[in-house]
Amino acid sequence: MPARPFNLVFQHRMNGKINFYRDWESYKSGFGNMNEEHWLGNENLHQLTSQGKYMLRIDMSDFENNHRHAIYSQFSVGSERAGYRLDVTGYSGDAGAYQAKQNKTKSVAKSEKSIRSLMREIYNSIM
Repeated sequence: MPARPFNLVFQHRMNGKINFYRDWESYKSGFGNMNEEHWLGNENLHQLTSQGKYMLRIDMSDFENNHRHAIYSQFSVGSERAGYRLDVTGYSGDAGAYQAKQNKTKSVAKSEKSIRSLMREIYNSIM
């Protein structure tokens, strides 16, 4: 019997109640409330995606109610030793230039100086 598909929301941001400006350990373990804003955790994502093939869908919207999405036919998150590198293939959607910039991207935590420039680049490429 084939496995039934399911959806797992591993990041949800909607109203700013949870501070996402966190350190490495917070992103490793996860934080927030699964019923509200949260990050599931890099280690959890690594363990999950190392067990099989998974599709990734990213839905984005801004405060002016503009919506974008990206679908990747396959994605995985590397180990902590590999910097929790995100690997994605098979893009479709309307997120534009952002899709080309994120493949093989290491996880960024607040201790790394590049987080502000990375977030600015992502925002500018999708909106």
